[in-house]
Amino acid sequence: MLVTEYLAGGDLHELLTKEKILPAPLAVKYSLEIARGMCYLHNGLNAISHGDLNPWNLFLDEACKLSVRDFGLHKLIDVNHVHAVCKLTGAMGSYSHMVFLDEKYNKSVDVFSFHMILYEMFEGAPLFKEQAAYDATQLAAEEDCWPDMRSKTYPPGMWELIQRCWSTSPKERPLSDNIVQELQVMEEDFL
Repeated sequence: MLVTEYLAGGDLHELLTKEKILPAPLAVKYSLEIARGMCYLHNGLNAISHGDLNPWNLFLDEACKLSVRDFGLHKLIDVNHVHAVCKLTGAMGSYSHMVFLDEKYNKSVDVFSFHMILYEMFEGAPLFKEQAAYDATQLAAEEDCWPDMRSKTYPPGMWELIQRCWSTSPKERPLSDNIVQELQVMEEDFL
């Protein structure tokens, strides 16, 4: 049995279902909270790759602050080896936000999933919503397809950040601490 803090605000998926597109300042705030959570997991003494980062695993407290939860697929990473990888067969994570890789993954899988969450907060729908979740993720990960970016609410730099997180090459994806720095600049523009 695992006992955790009760988070009365529900999960991000519930909020996105009700609100669809989040206002840009709120989307940036939540993006930064998620990125800080990733950064904490990725850079701690016992670094962790979450492996299933998606709106169902991001919970809101009473003050509407997000926290990363559900570590059912996490892996400890050897922090002495920055590019340490874990063996994996098949796909990693929930179908709607997974990464398709043949054998190896590291904390960059969380960055890949993060871009899908960003997209959904700004566009009001998951990637390739007309496709089944498995097929949509396969389009994004293996065929390098890009959906239309229709929202006019992206702050400067957000679309470029999403593209870098989306890279099919894990080595080209930004590190979580770099993501935090970029999002802090975006958040300051709303203050």
